[in-house]
Amino acid sequence: ETDRRSEVPLEYHDGEVFPIDSAPLSHGNILLNTANALAPKLKGKPCRATTTVRVRPRSGKYLYPDLMVYCGKPQF
Repeated sequence: ETDRRSEVPLEYHDGEVFPIDSAPLSHGNILLNTANALAPKLKGKPCRATTTVRVRPRSGKYLYPDLMVYCGKPQF
């Protein structure tokens, strides 16, 4: 709930909350290049790439990965 009300995204790691700093332009370029390189490899597969989505990889963590590939139906 705190993340939803916050002006900046927050990550939660085992009881601690951390704000996510904005990344430099070069970081955005690397992310875009990586996503473009992945696109042909995912074509025809039940997998998709996405960015800036909050995920819960395991109990005690909520993260915003720079780039994530998921296969099948996502669980919200």
